[in-house]
Amino acid sequence: MRFGELFAVTTAGDRILLLFLLVVSSFSIFWINGLTAAGHSAEIVGAAGTRFDRLLSESGEFAVPGPLGVTRIRIEKGALQVVHSDCPAKVCERQGQISRVGQVIVCVPNRVVVSIQGGQSNKFDAITE
Repeated sequence: MRFGELFAVTTAGDRILLLFLLVVSSFSIFWINGLTAAGHSAEIVGAAGTRFDRLLSESGEFAVPGPLGVTRIRIEKGALQVVHSDCPAKVCERQGQISRVGQVIVCVPNRVVVSIQGGQSNKFDAITE
């Protein structure tokens, strides 16, 4: 069934309901983002239990060793991002920047976990994207 055929069989009520759901879901993204606090530090746990704590106010790039190689992490403008990892799928690199309390980047093959910490707790246990 093509889009034009699908649109032809929907009623005006269906279209209004769909538009309403799109507006509500778009609004909820901004509402939930506003409930999470901005983080002030990052906790990085590498392979063999090595632990690093970094402030998000300090810009820079550093390396975390893992069993597959080095994971490079960059902190810039209050946000943290994995810029290079020797893992095959590169999922941790594609996560993008994180800056809110409770956000996490995990590189499973290289055994590196990065989490954002803050003084104020969130109203949610976790938020997935």
